[in-house]
Amino acid sequence: MAGAIDRLRQRALEARNALPANDCQRRSALVTETLNSILEREKHAVVALYCAVHNEVDVTALLTLSPNRHYGFPVIGSDKHLQFYRVRSTNDLQPDRFRIPAPRPAPENVLSPTNVAAIVVPVVAFDAACHRIGMGGGYYDRTLPEFDNAKIIGVAYETQRCDSIEPQPWDVAMHRIVTDQNVYERALSPS
Repeated sequence: MAGAIDRLRQRALEARNALPANDCQRRSALVTETLNSILEREKHAVVALYCAVHNEVDVTALLTLSPNRHYGFPVIGSDKHLQFYRVRSTNDLQPDRFRIPAPRPAPENVLSPTNVAAIVVPVVAFDAACHRIGMGGGYYDRTLPEFDNAKIIGVAYETQRCDSIEPQPWDVAMHRIVTDQNVYERALSPS
């Protein structure tokens, strides 16, 4: 199973990395506009984001589109969990050890899992059932269960969709995935 997931991840990364920069910017703007509408409609006041690298969907424009919302960005802890820190602008971010822009981990800026209403997650590949493949480090899959009240929203380009992903026991499905063309909602089991 891991071999199939690794091959799918590799193909998806190659396709995403082949996209021209201006195409990524245009598609990211479409995703960001749709995402902002969802966040406003659902009145999510505290949202965790990420900084895009390697042609990922860039949603940092949300900071200027909706400046009254509170935003957090991740820092990888020594336990390989993500902790989100409040950020007011992208000027508050500096390259971390992986050269990904991240906030300075100041205790007064930690966002409590109970306060985060939505977490926006980068996606390498996904299916219409809102299963996601990430980069393979497991950071989000380890962290997301701590945020049991937050809506988990994956973002991707429509070209990253695949027919189906067989989730592993540790994989956390997204509540929805927003692309430049569609919004996918996870079907919830009746209670």
